[in-house]
Amino acid sequence: MYKGKKLFELILLIIFFIPVVLFILFIALFLLIPTKGRVFFIQKRIGREGREFALIKFRTLKADVTLPICKDESVLRKVSIPYGSFLRRSGLDELPQIFNIIKGDMNFIGPRPFLRRELLHLNKDEFAQRHTIRPGITGLWQLKRKYDANDMDYIQLDIKYLRQSSLRLDLEILFSTCIYLLKQQGV
Repeated sequence: MYKGKKLFELILLIIFFIPVVLFILFIALFLLIPTKGRVFFIQKRIGREGREFALIKFRTLKADVTLPICKDESVLRKVSIPYGSFLRRSGLDELPQIFNIIKGDMNFIGPRPFLRRELLHLNKDEFAQRHTIRPGITGLWQLKRKYDANDMDYIQLDIKYLRQSSLRLDLEILFSTCIYLLKQQGV
């Protein structure tokens, strides 16, 4: 990791904290009724040094739905709450992860935090190398937007990120993420 990574992440937190929390409150109000007050979805993910942490997202599926790893939006749409598909497609379901950043579980930019079962195919070295830093809300693999459980490109992209980590790369990822989110909103 480059020397200024912690400072860069702190600056992002200072810049984005108030707008993101206001957005979270706004979205939470819309989700109160369809989620019966259970606005957030908490799931165990694997973070730095292989430790589990509780990842926070907006609930986008009906509470009684239990699916295996499924990224097929046509399937998910059938069991989504109102606005659920939109939240997933736009990436707004990820906003509550700012609280994971505050807790120190995550960064804004880094490898995606996966479920333990999604990492079983990694060998010991790949697992250790991938988990040397905190996972991120966005990163190289997340920008591909190809959420396929069989997609093995993520390990190469995560290792590429770790090897080429720099302020410039983080700024490129941040800029690309912002462009993606604006396109999803039709801007």
